[in-house]
Amino acid sequence: MKLIFSWCAECSGRRVAVFMAAAAVVVVVEPTLSVQLSPDKLRHQLDFLRAVSDAAHLSDPGVVSAAVRRYETCWLPLAAASSTSALSPPLDVHWVWHCHMLAPYRYQRDCVQV
Repeated sequence: MKLIFSWCAECSGRRVAVFMAAAAVVVVVEPTLSVQLSPDKLRHQLDFLRAVSDAAHLSDPGVVSAAVRRYETCWLPLAAASSTSALSPPLDVHWVWHCHMLAPYRYQRDCVQV
């Protein structure tokens, strides 16, 4: 796998590294988290981020506040109770979910509490 890009940082005492290669993007958060994105999954993420960028209403604090409330009171309980991974939230709730997952240790803790 030919390395195209790499980046490392220290965050809250954890080493975070991102490696981009022709075959995949690998994110490593030491000591315990590693994620690998295939080109298809990476394209899906980029399409999602483009949709968020095009949705001007997602920069409105009132919309974001309502999305956070719906995420906490509707989406998390629904996703926890569901036996399928085929659920798809509306864009505003999906954006909150995406942001929540960017803090993987808190995300894991919060999901266990639901």
